[in-house]
Amino acid sequence: MRPKVKRRENAITLLELAVPVGRPSSWRPELRGALDQRVDASLMDDIVIAAAELVANALEHGSGEVGVSVGLLGDGAVLVRVSDASDEGPVPSGARVDALRGRGLTMVGALASEWGVDKLSSGKTVWAKFDVPNAGAVETA
Repeated sequence: MRPKVKRRENAITLLELAVPVGRPSSWRPELRGALDQRVDASLMDDIVIAAAELVANALEHGSGEVGVSVGLLGDGAVLVRVSDASDEGPVPSGARVDALRGRGLTMVGALASEWGVDKLSSGKTVWAKFDVPNAGAVETA
């Protein structure tokens, strides 16, 4: 599955942070805290797994500081963004299901309602959108 390339605007930011060097999973409790009371436990797990895969890809294949942000879109969906300074976009490997590596983007595609890449003037942001069942619309600027 190839990522969609389109901009995701107008999200209300719930969390924005840099992934600490040497502590690639330390941000997960903050993500869970930002989404607490907004999504059910099953969807929370899907979002955390997909975000972890995007962060792992950025750390392994990207460059520079890795940033994570989570926001709410106007339709109540959750938007996760992971940014780094590399201009190289992610490429799904098509790895077999029993492979030990190379299945991260396939998992993101299976867990998220959609995902894609925004090219920036310096670097990129890979995003994943998660529809929230029974979410009400939220006011976005």
